[in-house]
Amino acid sequence: MVATAAAVLFLAGCGGDDDNDSSSSSSSSSSSSSSSSSSETSESSGGDEELAAFCADAEAFVSDLTAVQSASDPAQIIQQLGVASQTFDAAEPPAEIADDWALLGDALRNWVEVGSSVDLATPEGLQQFQAANEEFQAAFTGPSGQAVDEFGSANCS
Repeated sequence: MVATAAAVLFLAGCGGDDDNDSSSSSSSSSSSSSSSSSSETSESSGGDEELAAFCADAEAFVSDLTAVQSASDPAQIIQQLGVASQTFDAAEPPAEIADDWALLGDALRNWVEVGSSVDLATPEGLQQFQAANEEFQAAFTGPSGQAVDEFGSANCS
């Protein structure tokens, strides 16, 4: 699907590149080290740990969204979109982009909801699904998407 390709390319700055495995390992160690930190150290390192966790979650979302492109039938597409939406919702965005992240999530969840509620074998259902896809693409390429992309490029690469 063209829209998912655009979103994957768009969010690539958030997810980093394929060579970057350190984000996920940083995420898994963040919970154990934050509990033993002093409050002052926790504030400075907690931000780094929270950022690393967000970047890892964003990378997982990009991966899940990429899987949507490889789905061949409508049921697989809807299932993969649901997985991508859950991954997206699990991410805790930094305060600077929380509102933008929420707007993108709304567009993604709407696309999933429409896909789950229409019959994609009918022209009407397919048209509704495409309209939700276009809304998703507009959100991810619009101002909120650009803000998340810029944040990801500056902080997650």
